[in-house]
Amino acid sequence: MEVDDPEKWDVWFSPLPGTPSMPADKSEALTVAVRRRLADACRGGYFPVESTVRLGIKRRLIDTSAGRVIFNNYLPPDMRFVNQDIAKDALGKIIRQCYDIYGQARTSELLDTLKSLGFKYATRSGLSICIEDTDVQTSREDILARTEREVIKTNKAEERGDIVEEEREERVLSLWETAREQVADEIFENIDTFNPLWMMTSSGARANRSHISQICGMRGLMSDPFGRLIEALPVKSNFHEGLDVLEYFVSTHGARKGLADTALRTADAGYLTRRLVDVAQAVMIAEPDCGTRDGLDVTPLYEIDLHCPACGELDVHRLPVCQHCRAELPPNFSNELLETLEERIFGRTAAIDIVHPETGTVIVEAASEIGEREAHIIVNSGITSVRVRSPLTCESREGICAKCYGRDMATQRSVEIGTAVGIIAAQSIGEPGTQLTMRTFHTGGVAGETITAVADVKKRKQAALRNLHEDVDSGRVSLDVAGTGRARQKAVKEMLKVLETGVHGLLRVVELFEARTPKGQAITAEVDGHVAAIEVVGFRRIIIHSQHSLDDIATIRGERLATDAYAPDGTTLVAKMGTKLLKKVRQQLRKSGLTHVTIASSHLVPPRGALYVTENSEVRAGDPLTAGPLDPQAILEKKGIVGVQQYLLKEVQKVYRPHGVGINDKHVEIIVRQMLLKRKIVDHGDTRFLPGQIVDRFEFELENRRVHELGGREATARPQLLGITQASLATESFLSAASFQRTTRVLSEAACEYKSDRLEGLKENVIIGRLIPAGTGMRTHREREIGFAEGLELEMEQRPDKESPEETVQRLISQFGGDDGC
Repeated sequence: MEVDDPEKWDVWFSPLPGTPSMPADKSEALTVAVRRRLADACRGGYFPVESTVRLGIKRRLIDTSAGRVIFNNYLPPDMRFVNQDIAKDALGKIIRQCYDIYGQARTSELLDTLKSLGFKYATRSGLSICIEDTDVQTSREDILARTEREVIKTNKAEERGDIVEEEREERVLSLWETAREQVADEIFENIDTFNPLWMMTSSGARANRSHISQICGMRGLMSDPFGRLIEALPVKSNFHEGLDVLEYFVSTHGARKGLADTALRTADAGYLTRRLVDVAQAVMIAEPDCGTRDGLDVTPLYEIDLHCPACGELDVHRLPVCQHCRAELPPNFSNELLETLEERIFGRTAAIDIVHPETGTVIVEAASEIGEREAHIIVNSGITSVRVRSPLTCESREGICAKCYGRDMATQRSVEIGTAVGIIAAQSIGEPGTQLTMRTFHTGGVAGETITAVADVKKRKQAALRNLHEDVDSGRVSLDVAGTGRARQKAVKEMLKVLETGVHGLLRVVELFEARTPKGQAITAEVDGHVAAIEVVGFRRIIIHSQHSLDDIATIRGERLATDAYAPDGTTLVAKMGTKLLKKVRQQLRKSGLTHVTIASSHLVPPRGALYVTENSEVRAGDPLTAGPLDPQAILEKKGIVGVQQYLLKEVQKVYRPHGVGINDKHVEIIVRQMLLKRKIVDHGDTRFLPGQIVDRFEFELENRRVHELGGREATARPQLLGITQASLATESFLSAASFQRTTRVLSEAACEYKSDRLEGLKENVIIGRLIPAGTGMRTHREREIGFAEGLELEMEQRPDKESPEETVQRLISQFGGDDGC
């Protein structure tokens, strides 16, 4: 049988059946000094590849297996002996190490050799699965009985009124999830390492932990087609012993949802990829270095940002006390680390010198790349924030520079000029979305947050209204304080808005990249100040006291005084606490000599759920007061471009990372850069722009520079955050925009404005049939002159000046043998 034809094989469980963990009994281990002889013995059938051996390496003996010795024989001789399970991740590290040390040619040989080796031993192994392989001993019955008792206690606590319905549901979910994980842990502790199920799962070739848990342990809680838990009917059986009729019926909800998601959500993911490609297709590596000294501050990425309640600063150490003011931090805060600092800075370019905090030595100089070794030293030195060059801060006009992009993740070398990094970024973000739409199909509807969450607006509003009714009935919310008529209707509308639930998964990614107002967004502080009180009577509100100038009319108009306002002499009362700052009151305060007032801002928050602040906490404008997503447009207004860049980058990673999808930050940064390229003119000054005009960032800076040199008044503008659809249509190339959407409108406007297309992107050049300006097609390569080394001359026969084409043909025929009658 031919085993070397890759088209006849799928990804297999391991290159060698002898690479999994060795048996504990090493009493009869064979001592080997020469690896080749052991391989010959295994090949001749005299010694099994899974047997334990003692191998002599550099004057010491190590316990290993014959399979591992055979595997290491095919590695380059200078590489360290690999004495571990050769699973998918470990094999990837070995290939990466070989590529870094020996280059592409030797790595290609190694890959081809390992492919043939894997097919050969996969054929010899005779791997098969029988029903006994799925019979793994666990204490499942004891775990289930203990969990059921805890669920009964939780339900009784809710009946007594000790906890609310949402808290009960959350606890029940946690209990059954914990039970399923405990059963899964016992399965993977007791399963034989040469069990075919274990070998396929641990290698990463087929199935995962959840699948094995459902086959051998228990399925757990299931979800209905709308993502809600069927918590009253957990599936306690597994596929090995079979499901009863009711458990099978409950399982069908999730199974149907998986089939539907496979068909419907794949189209959503494909459309997202198309929009991403369209917005980033013109981004290429244009030059080696743009020369900027600006950069992005990178910290470890956690599931939830932790802001100190006392000082309001972001804490990244996650210790019991704040790293800035040493105040105590909230207990039981989520510390789930999604991406380490070492992972985030590897392959990036340092914006400034990175100095060791203790020794003062420079670890990485400015404009130098941070390698694997340097990243490890930075993390071990205790540094928690590193400023790196980023596409977000790159000053290149036609694309981005190689320094701001960093290392090419495909070749692990510095990125080359002309690389179409925009297309790479769009595919890196869009492709996992396409793959993850298949998750619900493969898991069969097991409860948990999927990346294809349901976006049923009507059902979300119905759930918010139902929650409001429950809160009114329980007394947590009282509508009497809102009055009657329109005031009551307005209060109910505001409360429904704060009770709205958000979207998750792929829909959340679309929401972020389209810069939409998020569903179920968090309530944020409108001003800088401190939390004076948290009211719970009637509606739940957070009162923030903040000091403002009387000239800041936009902020203080209509607000109420937080304290009594006295004249500068300290004795004359000008206005009482609670007085509305209307025009007449503001004039009185100015006449008394006051310049600043303290106002009380009221923030309506949901009646249930945790708050991120406590009384006397310091807050800044834009800081979240409750859980939920933030509005990117509001962040841009309150925290500027850097604030919204950081937010979008972190939020996109928080969708993909928990699902095991690692997307490099630079890909997301390229898309966010394109979303923030436009500026809206506020004051046109002496420039050629008009008030309200939307212009390109670089065009705006270039015009201001020209006016400044002439001594004129520069224009002022506000940064604009556009969704990827809007950004694609607002591109400078009307050919690219017309090929995306709204073709008639785009072409009509371009004709009315007498637009011209500079043909700088990929799409517009493809449309008219030109060579794309990427790779060797870049202008810098096309215009490059080819010279000859000194002393060499190109010999060319010159054609006579007045020779006609016919005469030229005749001359060439006679020159090359045409007289022979050819």
